Amino acid sequence: MTTKSNPTIHTFGDLLNKVGSTKHIHRLPRAGRIRKSGAEVLLAEQIFDATVAVFENGFVIFSRDEHETVTTVDRCASPVYVFSASTEEVKEGFGVAGCECRFTKKNNGAILLSTVPRETFLQYPWYVPIVITCEARLGDNLESRERYRIKFHFNNDDYAGGFNFSGQQSVV
Repeated sequence: MTTKSNPTIHTFGDLLNKVGSTKHIHRLPRAGRIRKSGAEVLLAEQIFDATVAVFENGFVIFSRDEHETVTTVDRCASPVYVFSASTEEVKEGFGVAGCECRFTKKNNGAILLSTVPRETFLQYPWYVPIVITCEARLGDNLESRERYRIKFHFNNDDYAGGFNFSGQQSVV
């Protein structure tokens, strides 16, 4: 993995013009595979407590607090925010100002998907939509891991919902 300085990229619009499209890629590779691919790092920056590395092929590795996620530059162009909304709120036109909104029906109501238009971030510094998108991905990943840990938390008397496979009843 080599890094080169690229002083011509200041805005997210500049970055979108510089990297290739990855819209044809449906499943993102792991960070280790990107690092081993020999792809050249176009931009790398420490932003607060996170590290962002953008590769010429359009992939992004975002690292913070011993966790990392992978995305692509063009997937950061229109971040999507997910909100829970009741059927009544949907009928009343609940939405987020400046966002393009669409709804998905669920059993207990509706989910509001608000997409920030692509043009919003074009003049912002290149890392702004990447940090927004990757922070949301890290949060989703952490939440998913926590659900998995709770679901498969066996033989622990400290956990009220734990299962005991020893044949004895757990006292809670």
